[in-house]
Amino acid sequence: TLGNANDPLPLSTTGGPVTAALDAPNKSSLFKAVSETANQGEGLQIVTPLAHDTLLPLGSRDILGLLNRQFTPAFIGSVTQVRVGMYRNEPVIILTVSDGATARGSMFLWENSMSQDLSPWFGIALGAGTESNTTFKDSQSANYDVRVLKDDIGAERITYGIIGQSTILITTNSTAFLNIIENYNLF
Repeated sequence: TLGNANDPLPLSTTGGPVTAALDAPNKSSLFKAVSETANQGEGLQIVTPLAHDTLLPLGSRDILGLLNRQFTPAFIGSVTQVRVGMYRNEPVIILTVSDGATARGSMFLWENSMSQDLSPWFGIALGAGTESNTTFKDSQSANYDVRVLKDDIGAERITYGIIGQSTILITTNSTAFLNIIENYNLF
């Protein structure tokens, strides 16, 4: 069983480093490889995606390119590391950045297409063809400022926040966000 979201978690990721080869150079293959490879039990599992043709680890720019082809050059240049994985059954993206101000502005811009870009991994895209209000709202998760996108029934679909000045954590809900920050030394 997966347990309750309030259960204590180990202080490190579960199972150590894991790699997953992509079937094709696209986001669907990335999402599938991470979801199928990560230990979806009680902890956080970071997965290193491998290129479909060379089986070499994908770089940050490669992963960002799979997620969204419209990122600004300034944002792409400020991202120094992209980590992807799963926390329990929830997708996780962790971006390390060298310029927090550029990253913050770029994240605000990305909000317009983030649901579409992260679909289906973060659930069905909100926006086109739905009744949902696709606007992110400011919120709090413990002492952290986060931005939250909710669907038409009020369920959180995407939650992200900037930790310190150099890390952006993106996941599906405030509980996962808080548990990752409080229980894992990733930042």
